[in-house]
Amino acid sequence: MKKFLAILFLTFTTCSRLFGQQATLKPFVLEGTISLDTGTVLLRMIADSTFYNASARNLKGKIKAGKFLIKGEILQATAFSIEVENKYYTDIIIIKPTSQRVQCNIEVMKEKLFVDRPSKTEYETFREASKAARFKDSLYMNKRTTLEDQYKAGLPEHVKAALEAETKSIYDESDRAFLSFVKENPGADLALWRTIQLSSWGYEKILDDIFQQMTDTLQLSFAGEVLSAKLSEARRLAIGNKFPYMNLVDEFGNKSEGMSFGKNKYTLVDFWYTNCGPCRAQFPSFIKTYKLHQPKGFELIGISTDAEKYKEDLSKAIRELGLNWRHFWDVNGEQTAALSINAFPTNFLLDKQGVIIQKNISPAELAIFLQGNL
Repeated sequence: MKKFLAILFLTFTTCSRLFGQQATLKPFVLEGTISLDTGTVLLRMIADSTFYNASARNLKGKIKAGKFLIKGEILQATAFSIEVENKYYTDIIIIKPTSQRVQCNIEVMKEKLFVDRPSKTEYETFREASKAARFKDSLYMNKRTTLEDQYKAGLPEHVKAALEAETKSIYDESDRAFLSFVKENPGADLALWRTIQLSSWGYEKILDDIFQQMTDTLQLSFAGEVLSAKLSEARRLAIGNKFPYMNLVDEFGNKSEGMSFGKNKYTLVDFWYTNCGPCRAQFPSFIKTYKLHQPKGFELIGISTDAEKYKEDLSKAIRELGLNWRHFWDVNGEQTAALSINAFPTNFLLDKQGVIIQKNISPAELAIFLQGNL
């Protein structure tokens, strides 16, 4: 029901803009050269399909003698990644509703490509604004490599936790740098599409702050209104809010009584799915933490987003991995998607009242937090 309401709201706001402002599809042409004689070039969406008008969701062109041509219709300047033969990918490229040219070299397909001077200027300005955060990130990566070489048997929990904290600090600095960029460049197409990318990793308050700095033209665009609706839904999972009700079944597909938090001092709600490698990688640490702290008032709840066809795989994985905590199943991940949870694993640490006090806490950080608070 909540999924239906979210879709209904999104459809209403999108249609109201389309009819109220008479938005129309505009043609574009992308001519390119590439260091291949044959193949297919695809304009790959950099976010989920709801940010793209239907006619912009499967755009591609054939390579002939090192050249390709892609034509289509878009509502606004739209971000894609160029994909070649499901093997080579570029960074974001913003396509405008006009004719434009691009030159690709598959030897360095991660290169930054631009179709006009304004796009290049926007990107270079953003890179300058984020220079300090990128420098700290390079230092961090060198530090992590050194530590991994030092601890051949694996990083100690306290070292992992310190590294996780440093990573989050760098992410925060990068987000603040991006906010400053948007304040100075409120009409930049890069501002909107990078915010859309960031939102796919989960809600953070700074996303609202960034969005509010954009011009009305961007906010009221097709993709802008989709982003606004998604942020509104995802805001329910902000720190300080009570974890929302979810109508879930158990891991076997049977009706469930639902989640309760009053008996536990702290509860970690972990979103995952069976074929998610990073999700599985955290389980050995969670198993140790659960065994140690569950008797003291800690509970762990798993919510799988597996498709219905993986029902047997889900129950098998829970059993074989030794996940001895309570599990729920959001069949096909519909309710999870409605909450704008698109990256996995994602977790929320709740207090006794079910209020979110931390999100995306790492296994090492969780172990240290519980050790100091239980």
